[in-house]
Amino acid sequence: MVRTVAAALVVASAFAQSLPAQAPRVSAPITAVSYEITADSAAVGRRQLGVAMSFQVASTAPVILSLPAWSPGHYVLLWFARRVSNFSAQSGGEQLDWRKLDFQTWEIRPRAAGTVRVSFEYLADAVDRAVAWTAPDFAFFNGTNVFLYPTGRGFDWPARLTVRTESCWGVATGLESPAGVNNFPARN
Repeated sequence: MVRTVAAALVVASAFAQSLPAQAPRVSAPITAVSYEITADSAAVGRRQLGVAMSFQVASTAPVILSLPAWSPGHYVLLWFARRVSNFSAQSGGEQLDWRKLDFQTWEIRPRAAGTVRVSFEYLADAVDRAVAWTAPDFAFFNGTNVFLYPTGRGFDWPARLTVRTESCWGVATGLESPAGVNNFPARN
């Protein structure tokens, strides 16, 4: 039995070594990134957050967006992308082709240079400091839960966050809002 297992491991190892290495995925460059989170009474009543990301592209090269599988300081894989539903991508009012490359990565195919808007619903039903959750009058999320990022492009780029919620609800964040509204710029 041990020889059979050892032989199987040697064969599997030899096969894996013969496969060509996959090049890391790198997204086309994007600029003017903005995120919009909708956490109004209708969304939290469904235990969901509405999420949208808009950005500029300069060509038709594929944009590859990912969600992290973990949250800093939590030390466990949480697979945030499994909470995503109704994913869509649009530009100029038209749906764009997209496909899911793996459990946390989407490829969007712009048809021209311009603005692309990606949107989805995020299930926010976990009472956990690292995962988004909601109650009838409350919503909590971390950026790692909902902010898609361009794969292979690093993390040092400016973005803007807009939170849409009930007018009588407050928003607590470490980001500063120069206008005193729920619109927050971030340098990176």
